[in-house]
Formats: sequence, C-alpha cells, structure tokens
Amino acid sequence: MYASDVAYLTPDLGRLCAGATVRVLDGATWHRRLFSHLTIDEALPAACSWPVDSIIPTQIGRSAPPHPQLQRLVTAICPKARAAHDGLVVTV
Repeated sequence: MYASDVAYLTPDLGRLCAGATVRVLDGATWHRRLFSHLTIDEALPAACSWPVDSIIPTQIGRSAPPHPQLQRLVTAICPKARAAHDGLVVTV
C-alpha cells in the first residue's frame, strides 16, 4: 500500500492497509510539521501498530538527519520500518 501526501493517520487509512505486506508511507519531515505531510517521528509509532509486515517512510525531506542516522532512529521507533532512499528497490 502506498499512502502519499498524507497529513494525518486516520482509522480509515489503518483499515485500508489491512492485509498489506509493505506500507510505503509519506514521511516528508522529521521534528518539523508541514501541513500536508506526516512528521516521521510523530507518525511512526502509530503506524507501527498497524497490521503490515514492513513500513517504509518516503518523500523524506531536508529536515531529516543523514540517511544512516535516520535509519537508526526509524528502526528504534519501529523495528519493522526502514527509511526510503534514492534507488531503493522493494521486493514484495
């Protein structure tokens, strides 16, 4: 399931991902609110509780730390998450 340009996680969105193996989720900012996008560090704990095997925040912007650090932080928040990066290939 791919959820782009999402400002808030809603119960309806959670239900839509039921049965999905991978959830690619808007994650444009880190520690910074942007009106039409999720903040990774705020949204990931809730998204982690949803019934999917893997979560990949994407659309990562300049407010995020460098990728190696971001990956460690994302995994610490949600062990089934990994941060997207240019050239990422996902096999489902």
